[in-house]
Amino acid sequence: MTNVLLPQTINFFNLGSKLCLVDLPGYGFAYAKEEFKDAWVELVKEYVSTRVGLKRVCLLTGTKWRMKPRDHELIDLMERAETKYQVLLTKTDSVFPIDAARRAMQIEEVIMAYLYWHFTIYKQHFLTIAHVFSSYAFNTAVLVVYASVSRRP
Repeated sequence: MTNVLLPQTINFFNLGSKLCLVDLPGYGFAYAKEEFKDAWVELVKEYVSTRVGLKRVCLLTGTKWRMKPRDHELIDLMERAETKYQVLLTKTDSVFPIDAARRAMQIEEVIMAYLYWHFTIYKQHFLTIAHVFSSYAFNTAVLVVYASVSRRP
């Protein structure tokens, strides 16, 4: 049985006739072998840098942990490719609200540092505080957005 929180393939979900949600493999899962993580990272990088018609990428990162080097690599790639993205801060219910707010500010600082030090393009970025609820009965994950912060550098 495949763990729905750790997809190992690209899964497509049609949301009406004009929108398709694409679930890519996660590369930060602690129990996955490093060779699998490396392969998933390459798959994600290839997809987000070459996919025609891609409108936005949502990068999910846990509230308890700092962004990983692979997250930084992906943000760098998306910035260079001028891909619109937003960071979704997950599992906010597992920490105190003040800690979730601190983590959101740290991530925002990382994104602003990319814009300030590496790029001259000015586009809108979104930082979204969210929580992913799992429903094992339905084998799905439901994303609930709590707040969204929009900033223009």
